[in-house]
Parts: sequence; C-alpha cells; structure tokens
Amino acid sequence: MEQYDQFKENARPLAEGLFGRRPGLGRRMGIDFKEGAAVLEFEGRTFGTIQARFKGNSSFNYAWNALKRSFKLDFNDGEKGRTFFGLTKLNLNNNAMDASQLREALAYHVFRLAGVPASRTAFAKVFVTVPGKYERDYAGLYTVVEQVDERFLKDRFGTKAGLLLKPERIPGLPYLGEEWTAYTNRVSPKTKGTLDEEGIRNILREYPVVAVVEEHSPVGSLGAKVKAVAWDMQ
Repeated sequence: MEQYDQFKENARPLAEGLFGRRPGLGRRMGIDFKEGAAVLEFEGRTFGTIQARFKGNSSFNYAWNALKRSFKLDFNDGEKGRTFFGLTKLNLNNNAMDASQLREALAYHVFRLAGVPASRTAFAKVFVTVPGKYERDYAGLYTVVEQVDERFLKDRFGTKAGLLLKPERIPGLPYLGEEWTAYTNRVSPKTKGTLDEEGIRNILREYPVVAVVEEHSPVGSLGAKVKAVAWDMQ
C-alpha cells in the first residue's frame, strides 16, 4: 500500500457538519475515512490497484497505533465491472476486542443456519508492504466479511429494489417515537430506495416480535428480521 500511513491521517475531524457524513461513534468523534490507492495480492496473484480505506468505530480506535487495522476494499471503484470472485467490495475486520478471533465468523454462521440472510465470511492472513517502512509485515489474522450492498440484495432476495439501511449505535430497531427524524440520525441509507415510514412505525409500536411474523409475514424480509432478533436475544 503506497498510502498506508495517509489513511490514518485522512481519518480526520470534519471541519463542518459533525453529523453530516457517517453515523455511529466515528461521526460523533468527527472521523471521516478517506479512500486511497492500494495494490492487492492474493495467493500470489496481483489484482492491480484497488481503493482501500480504514473502517470501524471501536475497532478502529482500539487499533489506532497498531498495524492491524480494519479495512474496506473496493475492487471496481477505479475499474468499473471488476470483481474479486464476484464481489465488488470486501471487509477485512481485525477482531480487535476478540482474543479468540472467532466470534464474528461464528455469529454470521449461526444466523445463516437460522435462515437469516447474513454475510458469508472467511479468514485471511494479511501482510502489509509500504516502501521504506514495511516489507510484507504480518498484520495478523482477519475475518473477511461479505459486503451487504445491492449485489447482496439481488443474490439473497432476487431484487435490489428497496431501501437498505445500516443501523449504528443501536441494538436492533427499538421504537423511538412517532417522528422519523429520531431514526434518521441512527441509520445510514445504503441504497436509493424509499421507505414506508408509517408502516415501519406501526410495526415497531404495536406488535410484539411473535405477532409480527403472523400478521406481516408477506412484507419483504420481515420474517428474517424477526429471526435475527430472536437469535440475537439468545
């Protein structure tokens, strides 16, 4: 990676709009992750120049001065249509607070067994090269996590239509009142779909988890959502 050290510098406080770009702890701290160029080599094969950036909230802060930081890799940002074994993005998670290095992969595995559309995972040993500083230095064992994006939606649900939201700082989808603005500061839209705000509010307000399955099972992936909540409560 030619710009490895610049990635940390670019995780900088935003000059304006502390709440304007990314939710979660990073947003509250004013951290913004900028992409930089990197060259990826996998099992002796070079995939050329890709885009990479740091990722994470607590995991990033925990590994601030360490070589083993979490990354997001983008394969088609600079070359449209390019994929990595069919994927356009991958997450390399550093398991910063998990000495076993297993919990995240096991959690995704359990959710998939339960019928929840969860990301696929793998493990990878990551080495970092920065000319003049690192020469194939071993960063550590990472959990490789499939990106949840439009390709993911198409693969799991047969369509990429709809609104994909990434929750931040909250467990599940608690009821936060009647005003939708209470939710918009806690989720980050990842697609350009639309949302039936009133329908979502009614579900959160009026129905317990078990009743949701019976009364609203035809609604999108609601059944999978209930499964995820149920397994998360175990």
